[in-house]
Amino acid sequence: MVTHDLPTAFATSQRFSLIHDTRLAFEGTEEELRSSTLPNVQEFLQPTAASLFV
Repeated sequence: MVTHDLPTAFATSQRFSLIHDTRLAFEGTEEELRSSTLPNVQEFLQPTAASLFV
């Protein structure tokens, strides 16, 4: 499934992949995703006003 709807993704998936600038930026479980310190992952999980409109 491809989605930006995190509640649906967390309810239906066991593993997650994030693609950023055509590259695989993250792959792992929900726990690994939530605990990741990678900037791109953090921005996806908690977007700022600037990141939503740039």
